[in-house]
Amino acid sequence: MMHLGPFQTAGPFTIPAACCQQYLSLVDAPEHDSLDDLIELAFDRKAWRLHIREHASMQTSEIARRHPTGPTNTHKDFVWKESRELVTDLLKRNAYAEATALKLAEMPVGSLLAYTDGGCDGNGATGVRGASGWGACLTRSVVRKGWEDPPNRVLDELWGPIDTDPTSEWYMGASEGTNNTGELTGIAQALLRMKKGGGKEEAAICYDSEYAAKCTEGIYKPKKNLVLVQLCQRLYSEECERRGSKVRFIHVKGHSGDRWDDRADELVQWGKEEGPYSRLRLRRETVSESRERNATWRERLKREKEREKRETGERGEKGEVGSLAKITVVIGDTGMSIESSMGPNGPFVVNLSANMLRMTAGQPSVVLT
Repeated sequence: MMHLGPFQTAGPFTIPAACCQQYLSLVDAPEHDSLDDLIELAFDRKAWRLHIREHASMQTSEIARRHPTGPTNTHKDFVWKESRELVTDLLKRNAYAEATALKLAEMPVGSLLAYTDGGCDGNGATGVRGASGWGACLTRSVVRKGWEDPPNRVLDELWGPIDTDPTSEWYMGASEGTNNTGELTGIAQALLRMKKGGGKEEAAICYDSEYAAKCTEGIYKPKKNLVLVQLCQRLYSEECERRGSKVRFIHVKGHSGDRWDDRADELVQWGKEEGPYSRLRLRRETVSESRERNATWRERLKREKEREKRETGERGEKGEVGSLAKITVVIGDTGMSIESSMGPNGPFVVNLSANMLRMTAGQPSVVLT
């Protein structure tokens, strides 16, 4: 049994399980008469430090277990500092999630949403660039259930390497494989797929690269990658004109837990492999080429399902925790809860209910289900 320290925010969001577990295990709520008193105490540095010192002895064994070589910060107020940093990080994540959710909510049901990504291993940090690729996952919004991820229907998936050969039929204008050229190529391929689809419903490109999006919209004036940027700008202008409405750009923070952005990132990894690939040429795709590309996609999906099934079976034979196991933290009779999915390496994500961070004096209990 443990108390939860006080901090307050609005709206649901996702945080790493390690952060939540650290906060749950290191912070005990002080005595208080009301919720307002508890919140005020949380932002009173002197009172908070006094409270932490009073409970520091209770945490000595836990800290020693987690830091066998000694904590990185031996000051008595390091728990206060870390807990405040955690609160700041949570609020930032919440703000990103809410901003993205609101923009997606403005898109009518049936809209075309293209999630794009690109990347290069190392990106030249050591003077040598590794494998590079791009990915685009095209979905259609169906229905939304509150703040949950929209259960979009996947229409098509594209992936491939960054082609730098001007004589290649897959050349998009990149002079080298980088994170930026990968992001730009992903956007170009998404726009080509929108054009191929022929629909005129509202559409949006969900990106995680400000550089690529703003170059495509003409907001940034880049000094590099000019051929590729000009291609993206032309395709974007043509698609907006064809649809009779502007194709929106919606920023989705990378590696934030968004299922479709994560999928686009996975497609980037496929693009770094030997192939086969699912990609479009600048010229019109023939019927036979479309069938061949679709077959490549279906075959890759089949292989991935077989791999996942095989890995799940291997984890079961080794007695490892499966992906269906969960940890649920329940706050007394308030109905508030934290749910953490469990993978083979332990909890990897924690979902907090909308009012989870309005702390009460309730006693939370950890229940394994």
